[in-house]
Amino acid sequence: MLGYYNEPAMTAQTIDSFGWLRTGDVGEMDADGYLKITGRVNEMYKTSKGEYVAPSQIEMGFASNTFIEQVCVVGEGMPQPVALIVLSELAAAQSQDAIAESLTQTLDALNPTLKPYERVQKMVVVKEPWTVENNKMTPSMKVRRQQVEQAFAKKVHDWYGLEGKVVFER
Repeated sequence: MLGYYNEPAMTAQTIDSFGWLRTGDVGEMDADGYLKITGRVNEMYKTSKGEYVAPSQIEMGFASNTFIEQVCVVGEGMPQPVALIVLSELAAAQSQDAIAESLTQTLDALNPTLKPYERVQKMVVVKEPWTVENNKMTPSMKVRRQQVEQAFAKKVHDWYGLEGKVVFER
């Protein structure tokens, strides 16, 4: 695109001085020179160690676990990320020990693939599913990250300090 018609200010906000379109995506170049999208600028947060984390890439690492229905990685101002997890119907028939073991196996496989500051420290299984009705999902079924983070902001720091990799919300 060359710019917005008769809107130089909007064009300047959208296209930088080198001609790159500002999409709001964050990416990195791989060894072969291909661009890999790793997240969105507005979803990134800063840890207490000063590192920026793109949670969507980490969340994709939990996709293989069939006990997980929804996941939201949070950690603004914390040393390491925390994964908030809503269990699937399949998990409902399992014991807490079986769920914890499955989640721990997933985490143990995922963490070595992440940068040290991206490694998830704790997984919290939350009680209430995220839905459109409770404003934690969009009508197109995307997690409303800001609403989920706000809902658990006060509790997540307490959970972070508890023993074990998996915590169940009471």
